[in-house]
Amino acid sequence: MTSRSSSSLTSFVRQLFITSPKDNQPAQDAKHTRKQKLSVTLEDLYNRSTCTVTVQRQMRDGSIRPKMLSIHVRPEWKTGSKVKFPRSGDELPDGRIQDLVCVIDVLPHPTFKRVGDDLELRLKVPLSDVLLGFHRTVPLLYNIALDIQSTSTIQPGDVIRVMGRGMPSSKSDHRGDIIVNYTVDLPMEIFRVQTYAIANALRE
Repeated sequence: MTSRSSSSLTSFVRQLFITSPKDNQPAQDAKHTRKQKLSVTLEDLYNRSTCTVTVQRQMRDGSIRPKMLSIHVRPEWKTGSKVKFPRSGDELPDGRIQDLVCVIDVLPHPTFKRVGDDLELRLKVPLSDVLLGFHRTVPLLYNIALDIQSTSTIQPGDVIRVMGRGMPSSKSDHRGDIIVNYTVDLPMEIFRVQTYAIANALRE
């Protein structure tokens, strides 16, 4: 074997078994970071609520020390957003203290679905109200209700947009919209006489 080939073999072995500090950086970062889920509601986001979290910190001597943190919620946060608190996690064997990263989990809302800065609302309307008109009051994410009314016949798939009543932004004065999607709630059972009456009314 020549000296050149021996040098190449040595270089190959080093590449296999020797890693640089940069290669170990993700593992080191994970070791020095503790993650904790923080569940918030759409109301929390809209109203910029302050959430209090108590972290049970594991100390080097085996003891547990609670630490209370206050988190000021921002409207633009989504599920997966992260908030970092330096030196608020566990104490490592070498004396260093982990950073704490709170991972945001936005809980499903019973009325609204967030799409960007807009809030979508699916409003189920009985057939009689579709034909004759209706009035509904929908509570919003703050202490105000939204009045929705119609005096004309609604078509399936009709959509109305209420401007500027959606999610706010902490970076500007912009607000999203509320988008109301109508769905027709058809009766499970209808008598033949009623069917004829509805059909005759629609023909007129």
